[in-house]
Amino acid sequence: PGGCYSSIASDWRDGILPPDERPPVYNPPGPFCGAVSGGQFGYTDGLSENWPGVDEYFALCREIGATPAIGVTLQFGTPDEVESARALLEYTNGDASGTPMGRLRAARGVTEPLGARV
Repeated sequence: PGGCYSSIASDWRDGILPPDERPPVYNPPGPFCGAVSGGQFGYTDGLSENWPGVDEYFALCREIGATPAIGVTLQFGTPDEVESARALLEYTNGDASGTPMGRLRAARGVTEPLGARV
């Protein structure tokens, strides 16, 4: 995901929670996304499902033979945004035996790096 959604998406770690435990994403009021007539409320009730998660997205890409690409939230470049982006890239691309996020991915059943591109 990217564009309008990328700047309001919840922390990517929410997307590795079990689907029923993922919090919804609250869309800001008003014409937040100028790319869609009426902003994001042009097609939602103010909430977006927090799906697919990271693992489901990469599984779908593998299933259909697509090259995965991810968007990271760097709207303001805060230390928290930078750290979240770094952790996501480490989760998707990190070595399963040498990085904390790579070990987390492996513990979830995916031992090989996912090869994400930003």
